[in-house]
Order: sequence, then structure tokens, then C-alpha cells
Amino acid sequence: MLVTYYRCHFLYFLLACAGASLLLLHIEAKHSGLTWVDSFFMCVSAMSGTGLAVVSLYRFTLASQLCIMLLLFTGGQTFMALPPLLLRRLWFRQAHSVEKVTFLSELCLWRPVRMKAQEQAAEQLREYRALGRLTVIIFCYLICSLVIGATLLYFLSQPTLRRNPLPVDPLLFACFTTVAAFNNAGLTLLSNNLVLFAKDRGVLLVICWLIVGGQTGIPFALRFILWALRGVTRNKQAREDLDFLWHHPRQCSTHLFPSYETALLLATWVTFTSGEFALFVLTNAVGKFPGFSKSDEWLVGFFQSVSTRTAGFNAVDIGQTSTGMLVVWVFMMFVAVYPFELTLRTSASIKLRQDAQRRSLVLEYAPVQVVSVAELAAAGDHQMLTPARRLMALCLKDTSIIYMCVLVITLADNQMLHHNQLFAVLFEVISAYGTVGLSISDTNLALSASLSTFSKLVLCFVMLLGRHRGLPSHFDSSVTRIDAPPPVGALKPGVFLGGVTGADEGTPLLRRRHTDTLTDRMRRDIGGFFQ
Repeated sequence: MLVTYYRCHFLYFLLACAGASLLLLHIEAKHSGLTWVDSFFMCVSAMSGTGLAVVSLYRFTLASQLCIMLLLFTGGQTFMALPPLLLRRLWFRQAHSVEKVTFLSELCLWRPVRMKAQEQAAEQLREYRALGRLTVIIFCYLICSLVIGATLLYFLSQPTLRRNPLPVDPLLFACFTTVAAFNNAGLTLLSNNLVLFAKDRGVLLVICWLIVGGQTGIPFALRFILWALRGVTRNKQAREDLDFLWHHPRQCSTHLFPSYETALLLATWVTFTSGEFALFVLTNAVGKFPGFSKSDEWLVGFFQSVSTRTAGFNAVDIGQTSTGMLVVWVFMMFVAVYPFELTLRTSASIKLRQDAQRRSLVLEYAPVQVVSVAELAAAGDHQMLTPARRLMALCLKDTSIIYMCVLVITLADNQMLHHNQLFAVLFEVISAYGTVGLSISDTNLALSASLSTFSKLVLCFVMLLGRHRGLPSHFDSSVTRIDAPPPVGALKPGVFLGGVTGADEGTPLLRRRHTDTLTDRMRRDIGGFFQ
């Protein structure tokens, strides 16, 4: 079976969640009587960044809470951006270094590489150094964000916690909430999420910053950091490495984009957030929430607008919001990943060379040219690359998955669910697939807590599928070796590749004929996303 980035990523999540669920089950066996299904559900919910809770975290032991926090950290977008960088550097060292190289030795990013033939791999060596600097940048960004966020939350939450004594250590609360917010998982150690801090502007604004900085804002933050470092760096080699990252962002990382795409993502986020905030204000008239002033309601509206699409924290009982706003949230949770995923695929860099004899593009072992999918359009069908066609394929795939999951859950729990709960089930499935974590329930737990064991396992699968939306294709240069080819058989006949198709390694990429039907094209598009 072909080893791809998607499959390795999925297997890592599955094994980590399975192992952590057994550990959690062992810890809580005598304390809370936790079942394995609930343990596995909580582990998947934490690591996928969803935040749906079927048991109360504040009743867990300290060891269990730390285990959940570790899963939140190791499954986050920022943390998962590091392994491809380290592995690509490791593979390059193993291929070109005269020294014995291991993964642990590669963690010493400052070690120079002694090349066997440095003059033959100058461009690859430059990319190797650039990946090392990007690794340091992302790691420092991750640690600094968590430390600053936890410090701010610890001091800002003190007045509210003193007025409302809770059986939760303030430092643990600050650290756990920071990790959960930065990794966009709406889990907290409180029984009512963040309702206690609904009027605490400092806490809500800090959590908003962590939510954006941990997922949606990663491309903005990395681009800004690169811009700042290029302006202050005087070392020639360091400046060359930073320039390489600046001019070839997608060749190096899945979370670094060119200036135009970064600005487009920022504009999309601002549009979605401001539109959602305006609808919240319009559909929830002043006085909807008892005891809230107009400014408090606007603050809650802004917080929910930032949190709803990805994180799933709630500062008010969402059952008190209008029905129209719930429908808006369903839409926002469904399309939340689309701006990033479309940008990721349309800006992908693929390593190619020009075959002088056949005059076609060929996947190369030692690539001499890196082109984007947009540039690759010249070799194929331009219509295959339009964002509208990509969006249509994504919507068809996601709608099919959601419908099948809702159907399976309603059939499995036919005796437990009422007709008026159909929208709540749909809301739960879309929340799980969008890795958001909001739920319409009469209790402090998610609706999933009242479902059967089989339905909980279905939702676990949905959360894992949702977490793996937006991953790069296995021929994307940001997740492949610097100087080696894609795996044999990586490209098979009929697999969508930016407007062109290809056979196994060494076979020219052929232009797609315009006689393809719409059904054939969509089938290839959808099939390519699962590779």
C-alpha cells in the first residue's frame, strides 16, 4: 500500500488516541468508572481539536487532565507543522551527509551538515537551512504564544475566580484553557464552559487571540515574523535563508503562503467574522441575555463569532440564541476550513523538470524546477484549476459524509431520538466534522453523551475525518523529500494533479482531454483528496 502523508497523519492520530484512551481508562477506573468508549471519545475529541465532551473534565483526576492537555498540544495545527520540517531535514542529511544521522541528532538544528558533494546540491542545501530556520521560528512562536497566553489568563481570571470559588487550581485552569484555546478545542475544566467569564472582557479577548493565533492566524503570524526578521537580520547566510522562505513559502511549509494568498486569507477571515458578528447583533436584540449590558452582548457576539467556526467555546448558553443564528453557525462550521484548504491546494508547489525529448512535465528525482499549481495550468486544462470546481468537489464530498453519518446515527438511535432532535443531531455531526465542539443539549455535556456506543464511535470517526480536512496532497513539495522522488506509484492514471494526469514515476504527465464528462472530473477530484 502506498505510504502517503495523509495516511501517516491519520495513523498517528488513531494510535495516539487509542493508547491515550487506555491510559485514561486505567487512571479513572477507580475514580469515576469511565468506560472505554467515553475515554476514547474524549481522547479523539481533544487530539482532533473538537472539544465535544461526554464526561465532565472537572471531575477527572489531575493526571487525567494533564493527559487530555497533552493530547490537545500534540494534535494542534502548530505542533503538527513541525514533524514534516524535521523529517525532510533528516532525509536530506541521510542522503548527503558523511556522518551518521538519527532523528534525535537532527533536533540539533544548529549543527552544520558536512556534504559529500555540496556543489551538486547547493539549492537543496539552501532549502535545508531554510527549513531549519523555519522550524525554530514555528517552535518559538508556539512556546511564546502558550507562555504569554497562560500568564495573561492567570492574572486576568483572578478577580472572577475569587468572586466564584471553584474546585479548580487557577494556574491549572489558565494553562489548560490556554492550550485548549490555542489548539482550537472548546474544552475547559469548568462545568459550564466559559459562561462564568461572559462579562470578563480581558479573558475573552485573550482567548480570542489564542484561537486565531493557533489556527486561522498561523499564516499571518509566520508571514509577519519573516518580514520582521528580514528587516533586522544582518547575517548574509541567515538573510539568504529567510529570503528563500519569503519567496518559496509553499515549497517549505503547509502553513506559509505567498503575500497575495496570505492577504486573501486575512480578508476572508475578517469578512466571515464581521458578517457573523453583524448577524449575531441583528438576530439577538438587546435584552436577549438577562443581566447583560449592550456592550457585554456585543463582546459576547464578537467572542462567539471568533470561536464558533473552529474552537467551540461558548460564553453564553447557545440555547438562548435565536434559531436563525444557530443556522448561521451550522453554515460557518461547515465552510470554516474551505478558505485554508482551497488556498493550500491552489498554491501547492510540485517539483518538476522539463523533458526535452517528450516536451512534457515529468516528476523528477533531483528536481531543477519548482512550480505552483497555477503555473502548472499551462500544461493542462485550465478549467480543472478553477476554485469554483474545487469548492464544488469539496462540498459534494463533505455533504455526502455528513448525510451518511446523520443517517447512521438516527437509525442506530431510533428509539432514543425524537423528531424534534433531528436538527440537534445535524448540528452535532457538523460540529464534529468541523472540529468545532458546539452542541445543542439540555445538559452541560454534549448531545453525544446521550447517544449509544455505536453512535459515539461513528462521531469519533467523523472527528478524525474532520481533523484531516485540509491536509496537503502527498506530492506536495512541503511534505516530500528535498531531493528525492515521490513514492513509486504516487501518481496513477486518472488521479487529479492540477489539471494534468500522470502514471507511475518516470511517465510523462499528459494533458487532460476536454471530452471528460463533469461526473468523471468530479470523481477524480474527490478521489484525489483522500490520497
